Amino acid sequence: MDHDEAIERLAQDVQRLRIDFERFLNGARATPPEDLRRRIQNEIRFLREANLRMAQRFRLGNLEGRFNAFSELYNRRQRDREEGREVGHHVATHHAGDAPGLDARNGVTVRGEPSTAATESLFSELYRDTKRGVRTDLEAFHAYLKDQVSRIREKTGCDEVQFRVVSEAGKLKLKAKPVR
Repeated sequence: MDHDEAIERLAQDVQRLRIDFERFLNGARATPPEDLRRRIQNEIRFLREANLRMAQRFRLGNLEGRFNAFSELYNRRQRDREEGREVGHHVATHHAGDAPGLDARNGVTVRGEPSTAATESLFSELYRDTKRGVRTDLEAFHAYLKDQVSRIREKTGCDEVQFRVVSEAGKLKLKAKPVR
């Protein structure tokens, strides 16, 4: 197997890990995906030591960053869950019906501070294209959302702010609007 195929398989595994983490945290999976997590760690370690071209190294770095962000978020959410601090259930709402989960394309409404779930949903949708480098990490993105909520509330006096990810001219962008 050449390195391009290995990197593509790694990208698929990272995406599958994100989905399996969500399934576990939402109760649809009985055990955490630790076997997949370890396999991804081993693949990253192997590829880091391989003789890769510059583009391959860049893509590997991007995938490693996504993997680390998902792992850190999962660890934080799991720790909150174990300590009895369910985060985000009263903060973020879903306006496309009563379906569980958050849909960044249809809108994530924030009341108070952005929840971890809201931040993760918007972040993963905005940076889902693996060919585009992630320019920020999850914590910096959360701080950005908090700042935007604060600014919009100051300017408009609204109680809630809705964020959604839209595609304009082939690029994904984050849009925010006050909800009165």
